[in-house]
Amino acid sequence: MKKTLIGLAFCLIFCWLFLKPYWLILGFLFLLFLFKKILSLIQFFEQNWITRFLFLISYFLFLLISIIILRLFIYDIFLVPSDSMKNTLRPGDFILVNKFEYGPRLPQSIYEIPWATFFCDNSLDTLKKKRWPYRRLKGLRDVSQGDIVIYELVNDYFVVKRCVAVAGQEFSIIDGEVYTDGILYNSPLSVKNKYLLKGKKVNESTIGLKSLGIINEYDFNKNDYHITGNFSKNKIKTLEKMNFPLSISIINDTLKKESLFLKNFKEYSWNLNQMGPFIIPKKGFKIKITDFTFELYKNILRNYEGVVLYKVEKEFYINGEICKDYEFKKDYFFAMGDNRNKSKDSRYFGFIPKDKIIGKVSNVLYRD
Repeated sequence: MKKTLIGLAFCLIFCWLFLKPYWLILGFLFLLFLFKKILSLIQFFEQNWITRFLFLISYFLFLLISIIILRLFIYDIFLVPSDSMKNTLRPGDFILVNKFEYGPRLPQSIYEIPWATFFCDNSLDTLKKKRWPYRRLKGLRDVSQGDIVIYELVNDYFVVKRCVAVAGQEFSIIDGEVYTDGILYNSPLSVKNKYLLKGKKVNESTIGLKSLGIINEYDFNKNDYHITGNFSKNKIKTLEKMNFPLSISIINDTLKKESLFLKNFKEYSWNLNQMGPFIIPKKGFKIKITDFTFELYKNILRNYEGVVLYKVEKEFYINGEICKDYEFKKDYFFAMGDNRNKSKDSRYFGFIPKDKIIGKVSNVLYRD
């Protein structure tokens, strides 16, 4: 008993020093307490077969509860659904997602508890309906620029993107490059864009595309001596170091019809590679409502802030009352895929509220 108390005291001190979210300490102590009680109960039975049977049952229950807690609060496994993060992540990759770093979301329905639907029909809409209010436990830190995050786009559909701007930052895209607060964001070398390579008598062999491992990712125009294709920053840096005279530029993608975020900004000539500047909303940040901010923020006010913003003639209304400004209730983020030209992200769907973020991608567990 004395050794057990010493062990618990040591674990408590370790957790207090290194595991800042104190809910994690309580969860750890609960598991130790539960396992200790189960083992104590077994000792009351003298029959060997009963002891073995109860031990197996208790071990199974302890393992099941531990895995559920692990998946809910610590780590979980997800599947990469598309090639929007290529070359960083590939479609079909099994990824390990760290939930406790940002703080885990508590379940809002039975459907969100691992294996809870095993004993009932998980196709029922009543199970998927969010019945409990949103709550998030304290994490180690907030989302940072450059983090690869997984978030819930719509109910039960998760996507993986890179956070390129956090709440409170001024954001813009100029010639395909991301700027926050007027400073160029140093995006990873794996980020891909659509480029135009042009030079005298340029072709696949003269610039050695195949030797660089670039195959079937470009179009070659023999008449105009130019090549267009999706190239990573790493490949572009290699091409820039070559002695071959070559002009390299990003091709600006025109506005796509399905971009819900940009469709109301045609007069600004915004597209997927040219937009902004604008502010990423932050909790407590107050905006003056103008025609520009009305179009920029009206969707998140309606969908995530729980207010109805509309315009009648020259006046703006929130929930039926004339308003001149608005103070945000939540933090938001802007995310983009590394495979920029083939990614539907915040440039299409707009800002991401913090309560939709599941966690940070830590590692690739399996790649086919």
